Amino acid sequence: MEKIIAAGPVIVKDGRLLVSRDWKDEFYKLPGGTLQEGEELIDCALRELKEETNFEGRIIESLPSFSVDKRPVTGEDVEIELNHFRVELNQEIRDFRGFEYENHEVRWLLVRDIMEGKFNVAPNIYFLIEQGKILPWINYLTGTKKGFYEFVSMITPRDKVAILTHTDVDGLASAVFLEEILEAKNVGIEEIEFLDMTADMVKKILFKLKEKEITKVFFCDLSVDKVDAEGLEEMSKEMDFFILDHHPMEENFNFKKHIIKSASEDCAAMLIYDLGQGVFDTEEWTWLLGAAMFSDYSYRVPKNFEIMKQMYPGLTFENISGSIPGINARKINSAATYYNETLEHVFEIIKTRNLDQLSQVHDIVEEEVERLVNDFFENEKFNKKKNLHVYEVISNFKLSSTIATMISKMKEQGVFVFYQKWKDGVHASARSNAGIVDVSLLMKECTEGLEDANGGGHKQAAGAKLLEKDLEVFLDRLRNSKLFFSVKH
Repeated sequence: MEKIIAAGPVIVKDGRLLVSRDWKDEFYKLPGGTLQEGEELIDCALRELKEETNFEGRIIESLPSFSVDKRPVTGEDVEIELNHFRVELNQEIRDFRGFEYENHEVRWLLVRDIMEGKFNVAPNIYFLIEQGKILPWINYLTGTKKGFYEFVSMITPRDKVAILTHTDVDGLASAVFLEEILEAKNVGIEEIEFLDMTADMVKKILFKLKEKEITKVFFCDLSVDKVDAEGLEEMSKEMDFFILDHHPMEENFNFKKHIIKSASEDCAAMLIYDLGQGVFDTEEWTWLLGAAMFSDYSYRVPKNFEIMKQMYPGLTFENISGSIPGINARKINSAATYYNETLEHVFEIIKTRNLDQLSQVHDIVEEEVERLVNDFFENEKFNKKKNLHVYEVISNFKLSSTIATMISKMKEQGVFVFYQKWKDGVHASARSNAGIVDVSLLMKECTEGLEDANGGGHKQAAGAKLLEKDLEVFLDRLRNSKLFFSVKH
């Protein structure tokens, strides 16, 4: 049997795979072709890249090869060995629209769309996806892009749509991106609500949604499946909903057709931005994505830090706090703190893309943050045996989460639980950047069985809400938690 040796580049950029096809192809394939006499495989891959796309690049690494025993188009018996090389283009790509070059159609296909069967592609592409060598921009732990857009397509002009989202930077960014998607799909939005994660958050908002005759609801960055499953059950009798979230999933959740969960480190804004690629102009919103990724610690994962470096080439772990995404995140967070009762105002300012409007309130909140940081070092309650730092935040601004985040960055190895009395109860924020204690489990343990209380989140960052009358019970459980017993200092 005749044997053909071929080589081609694998180029993935922002979750998109570079592919091409000519007039005889029924499917998209990687650029590539037959090895010429005396030619090295890597030179063949780069030559074919230039010939089919007019792009030039450099080899990063070799990838697994793939063999077939028939020509894909004609079915002719022949042994073909396809050699793959990861390649980085020499030029920056900002425009992902397809084009024609030398009788080839060149396109950037979203890896997510390939995985969900939207395009017909060559078998070696599926092989490399299965091998984990071609990856989507972020991982979906459950749910699909196809399922999301099927839900959107079922919205009729008679429906009234609401977006319910979290009150932090990630929640605000998520709502902006979702609104862009829905507007691109000609779906009007009747209501946007900003919610704290509390045990009865769905139940509390349900009456208002009924009054407004809402029929379709989107949840963003809210762990409703864990925090208020009863409220969701009640809502399901009145209206349809879809959840877009990155918090750990409730195992016994009953509405798995109506949810997409990304990995915990891939913030909700990343998830919804990913859904929006090819639907709205995502390039206009990279600045907001960067702010959300900074604010939610998504950048700490190497692949996500590489994404941020593509947006901001000079970015390092050392300078990220003072970088553009770091500053934008702090401005939005300050505004969300200052305008806690009227987050719609912050939302509208974000949509204008003019964060200079937030500078004055940012300065006011930053001054209060600096005062509280100094007060922490004077008045914290420190348990040396457990490396546990407990601190009560006393301020006119809701800042327990902000201060917990800042202090935990300064003292990486500790476990930090900061709490603040507020009009609706006590809000606690827990951080363990080194992961020495799972603070999500810690917050659940400390609030379990308490009236109108809930706790949870991520392993390194979590929160809790409880009634003020139960604060001492909460603190006693915290001091005596067995989760600390296995910690080594």
